[in-house]
Amino acid sequence: MNFKAVLFFLALIVTFSAPLQAESKGRKDRDKDNDEWHKMPPKVQQTVAGHIAGGRVFEVKTEDMVLMDGSKKKPTTLYLVGIKKPNGGETWVISDKNGKVIDVDYIEGGSELEEDIDNERKERRRR
Repeated sequence: MNFKAVLFFLALIVTFSAPLQAESKGRKDRDKDNDEWHKMPPKVQQTVAGHIAGGRVFEVKTEDMVLMDGSKKKPTTLYLVGIKKPNGGETWVISDKNGKVIDVDYIEGGSELEEDIDNERKERRRR
């Protein structure tokens, strides 16, 4: 085979493999989010799905907490789901394992830092 032909085919392979490599990296991130999504109970998924409205889930966190119900301590798992909206804002939905909405935070433009959001939630829970 001719040397120029080999170089030509090598150039084609490199040209078309770079975008495929970049696309597969993006899929890994989406798959990670999907793994977290599928680990949530179906009731929580249904609750969160009602708040998505054109956005996409970008983060899922779980927290084991002890809630006070009068004088009783009630251990529970809370699910914090971050939804990125098309307008650039974010919605954070906090739900318990039974699908009951604990809190919904709307952030316009997504300009606040995540630590500020977490601190604000902690203050609300203390009240």
